[in-house]
Amino acid sequence: METKETENFKHETLKELYYHEIEQKDKINARLSIPIGVLTLMGSGAVFFISNLKNLNEGCARKIFLGLLILYIAGIFVAVYHAIRAFVGHRYKYLPKPTEISTQFQVYLDYYDENYKDFFSDTGSTKDELIQSDVKKEFCDLYKDATDNNIDKNYDKISHIRKMSNIMIFVMVVGALSLAPYYYAVNNKNEELKEIQIYINGEEVNGLAENENKNSNEKTSTKVPPKKPEPMKLRTLNESFGLEEEKEEE
Repeated sequence: METKETENFKHETLKELYYHEIEQKDKINARLSIPIGVLTLMGSGAVFFISNLKNLNEGCARKIFLGLLILYIAGIFVAVYHAIRAFVGHRYKYLPKPTEISTQFQVYLDYYDENYKDFFSDTGSTKDELIQSDVKKEFCDLYKDATDNNIDKNYDKISHIRKMSNIMIFVMVVGALSLAPYYYAVNNKNEELKEIQIYINGEEVNGLAENENKNSNEKTSTKVPPKKPEPMKLRTLNESFGLEEEKEEE
């Protein structure tokens, strides 16, 4: 039979372990806030990439980027799954409500009031000591069962968080690798657009110059002005006995 000191030590030890695991659960839940924020940013990155697919040039770089993008999005979904599993589906055990504990004390009190004289008076313990001892034993069992269960649940939570963290690292690496083919495909697309624009503009300018030359030629060939008046001619006076005007030979 356990001594009172051993019973008290066992009770205090199990009590500390019980509350330690409850605190661990809260700490584990607090650790999820930063990864969830990072996952939100990763999701925004995926939306950005998807919305800009139309800006990518058709080619090898686009295919590589699409393959990496699929891995990136799949990794985000798996990480979100583990984040949800770290929060949801864990059945923790706690002590009974204070009303139930008070009721249990009353049950023991009624029990010993009825049976103490006939069965327990020769144990050397008072009725109150027996009640406290039984309640302590009950609490030890409650602490032990709850702590065993909560340790397993906390381990499951940590396991999902670790998996989520590893997958997030993988997603970050894939996202970083996808930047190279993404920008290569975007820049090639922009270069092609510039070349097309330059070609179109050059064609328009050449066409415009040709049309102007053509119109100029048409104007000179078809719209000829009338012949100008004959220029004036010099008068020639022959000096003789009289002034006789001579007509200039044509």
